[in-house]
Amino acid sequence: MAITKEPVERRKNKRLLVRDAAFVCFDANPAMMARIVDVSVGGLGFSYRAPKRRTTDFFTLEILCILYSFSLVGIPVRTVSDIETSVQGVRRCDVQFGVLTEDQKQRLEHFIDCCTTGDA
Repeated sequence: MAITKEPVERRKNKRLLVRDAAFVCFDANPAMMARIVDVSVGGLGFSYRAPKRRTTDFFTLEILCILYSFSLVGIPVRTVSDIETSVQGVRRCDVQFGVLTEDQKQRLEHFIDCCTTGDA
């Protein structure tokens, strides 16, 4: 009989669900947009449509929130996971933020305050 383990939670910060109108752009490319699912001060998760992995290990993101005319550019991230979901053609990617400037940290906290709805 195989014993399955629950995944080990490695996040240091609690993730919060994000409103539907928040997105990321990969490397400032608006053609590569994805919906943000959850966020914390340490990273975020997003879902995107692609038949195979489109993220690299290290890249930059832009966070956009249409409801609040919010944008945060040049966020360095590291891919933690990028997996297929149960929905065909949809992937889930989790990233960890790299070193952020003080301005980026403050704007990220503002985004979390304005654009999240509760615990993930």
